[in-house]
Amino acid sequence: PKVEEWEGAKRVSLMENKIESLSEIPTCPRLVTLLLDENRIEEITDGFFQSMSSLRVLSLRGNFPLSTLPSGISGLVSLHHL
Repeated sequence: PKVEEWEGAKRVSLMENKIESLSEIPTCPRLVTLLLDENRIEEITDGFFQSMSSLRVLSLRGNFPLSTLPSGISGLVSLHHL
């Protein structure tokens, strides 16, 4: 789904979609689970996680080009599983 459609979502799976960059900033305060496994993510913009205060599960498995996480990930105070 486009980031504009994430607002009411609780769970989003974008696994195996050949995503290379997460440059848009979604508004999804109810999001609990975000699965981004097996893409080609090289970059995540720093503000990407800013409205994900409820995020508990974030999976980035299999994104080997991704070498650093944005500093904004430290704001995920509810995160239990990375």
